[in-house]
Amino acid sequence: MLDPAPYWRYYWVATMPDGTQIPQFDSSGKKFLWHNLPDKPVSITLVPFSEDLSRKVMAASRVAALPTNNPPTTLQDLGQGLLCGVDERFFTQQTVKCLSCGHQFPYNPASKAECPKCHTTDEWFCTQCQEMKRPLVVDKKLLCPDCKARGKTQGLKRIMKFQISAGGMSYDFQHWIRSPPVEVRVAHGEIIIKKLPEPNPQQ
Repeated sequence: MLDPAPYWRYYWVATMPDGTQIPQFDSSGKKFLWHNLPDKPVSITLVPFSEDLSRKVMAASRVAALPTNNPPTTLQDLGQGLLCGVDERFFTQQTVKCLSCGHQFPYNPASKAECPKCHTTDEWFCTQCQEMKRPLVVDKKLLCPDCKARGKTQGLKRIMKFQISAGGMSYDFQHWIRSPPVEVRVAHGEIIIKKLPEPNPQQ
């Protein structure tokens, strides 16, 4: 699921060869840059933001830090050094507003046209019968079943219950740390540990 803002849920803490630990954000919320580390770290820990630190980080570093209850995770240097970074992608996502209850949800053209909150759907009105009807599909046309039974091919008028809007920007914002052949990635608050693909010697 995408976020409405590029939320940071974790920050890194680097452990140096002498045991010193250097956090990406200090206790006042000020950001420390990776390239300013005095030496190559021997391990990196991804630490979730507390409520107190998230407020300080937003004030001091203008970073949208989101506190979570997830546990920290540590990756040791497996012999080829440690890397740390962020993958950030932007999407413009259409949204759907239910005109019955006002609920908004992401637009998916392949999904059923139904509000996930109140379960309303579009309705179909027959101008001949002056009633709402369950449509009868004939040759991709939506007909009134009662009119069809009387030999008429009366089409139905769709009563729209949804409004589709262009929506705003959504974000896929993921932190990762790597020590080949292992990668630890934070995707929307979840920790994903995977093996990196072997390098292609022909490249």
